[in-house]
Parts: sequence; C-alpha cells; structure tokens
Amino acid sequence: MLKEYTTPLKESIDADKNVFDLLADRAQRTPEQTIVAYRGSDGEWTGFTATQFRDLVVAIAKGLIAKGLMPGDSVGILAHTSWQWTALDFAIMSIGCVTVPIYETDSALQIRSICNDSTISYVFAEDDEQRDKAESVKDECPTLKGVYVMQLGAIDAMVELGKGVGDEEFLERETATHGDMLATIVYTSGSTGTPKGCMLPHRGVSLYARKNAAILGIGPASRMTANASFGFDAFMSDLFTAIAAGAALYVIPEEIRLDLPALKEFFEKSGITHAFMTTQVATQ
Repeated sequence: MLKEYTTPLKESIDADKNVFDLLADRAQRTPEQTIVAYRGSDGEWTGFTATQFRDLVVAIAKGLIAKGLMPGDSVGILAHTSWQWTALDFAIMSIGCVTVPIYETDSALQIRSICNDSTISYVFAEDDEQRDKAESVKDECPTLKGVYVMQLGAIDAMVELGKGVGDEEFLERETATHGDMLATIVYTSGSTGTPKGCMLPHRGVSLYARKNAAILGIGPASRMTANASFGFDAFMSDLFTAIAAGAALYVIPEEIRLDLPALKEFFEKSGITHAFMTTQVATQ
C-alpha cells in the first residue's frame, strides 16, 4: 500500500527560479562582500566579491555561448574542488546547459561511460593528467567535441571568446532557463559498478539551497568550507547554500583536505562557522 506524506508550506516559493538567480540575488544584496575565497599560487588567501564573481560567471557563459553550446547541452568538469570549478558550474547552468561533475579519481572507462550516458559536448579538465584520461576515450564518445585544461588557461580562453557576445544575448539565454529545466547530472563514484546519474532540475537545487541555509542558520556572517569533491552530491550543501545564504565560501586547499590538524588550524584562523565533512575525513 502506497502512503503519501505532505508538509504544508510555511512560506511561498518561486518554483521557476534557476540556479543563476541565487548568484544574481546575492550580488544585488551584498555586492562587495566576499563570496568565494581561495589560496592563491603565492600561498596567500584571496577571493572574489559577489559582484566580481557574478561578472566572471557571465563572461565565461558568454564564451560557452560563442562555442555554440545550446540549452540542454551537457558539459563535464573533471577536476578537484577549486574556485574555477565553482565559476564554471554557475556559467554552464546560467545559459540552460547541464553541468556534469566527474570525479577526479574516475578511470578513463568511467569517464567514457559518463560522457556517453549524458552526451557531454565538452570537458573542462583540471590538468594534463585529467585531460589525457578524457582524450584517451574521445574517439569512443560521439558527442565529445573537445577537452579544455583549466591549468592551461581554459577560463581565460572562454572569457576572451565571449567578448563578441553581447549582454542581451546572455540575458535572453538566462531568462529562458526555467526552474523545471535540467541543471546538473550527479553521478555515483562507480565504486560498485558503472556510475549512475541523478538528474536535478534548477528549482530543486535552488529550493534546497535556500531551505538548507534556513534550517542550519547560515547567514551573511557565516563562513563555510568547500571541502567535499564537487563530483559528490554534498557539493550542493557547500556551494549553493553559501551563495543563497550570503555566506563566504572558503575552498579548502587539496593538500590539507584530509589533514585533520591542518584543518583545525585553518578553521580557527579563518573563523569557519559551518563545514560539511565527508566520511573520508572522519576515517583519517
């Protein structure tokens, strides 16, 4: 016997919100507040204000439009957690395309399976090692047109390419991205077999982020971490919740992600208030 349970809404919601609306609203509310912080190549912490990050996302999105990407097209991101990852994610979704996170630990065969299952058009790889894995199966992925490498200037290349795309064209694509459209396909790690994908619409991601922030008491004074791999579904608890709540998101450097003493020191020095930690961290 099928049982159904419902909970009455305590406040009205707009089910047609897209993921970019989270960022646009944030930039309007707190334009000069830090939105994403990361450690640069010089070892010093730096970051983007909400306005800077929104403008970067729009510039990248224009480059994707110039590449010919259309609503519904899938784009893979094969990389460790980074600020580049977050910017690409928002840019892809903002124009109605679909972000497909790929674990940096996935094998070439798993990458092939994901590319074919979600019909990926382009892959943004972190470095040469990740690019080589994607390139090794490119001939077996009919829809895969090319692989860009973040460490070799992929972000700058997209920004440069998009300079010929006007604000009106971006706005047309963004406003045509509705809540019921597919935003991302999140795959399992494949540790127990072929990776399986979960399809998430814009309204699901947007509503989750807003509600999660309210339940956890996250707000403009909060500082959150991005520690989980963005290939893992927990990334929504990091990235989108922080953006929706007005919090600052600190991208944890890869070299200390599983180092508990270093993480403790970082949390204390940075004033971190909320952190979603995976089981992998707890087993260290």
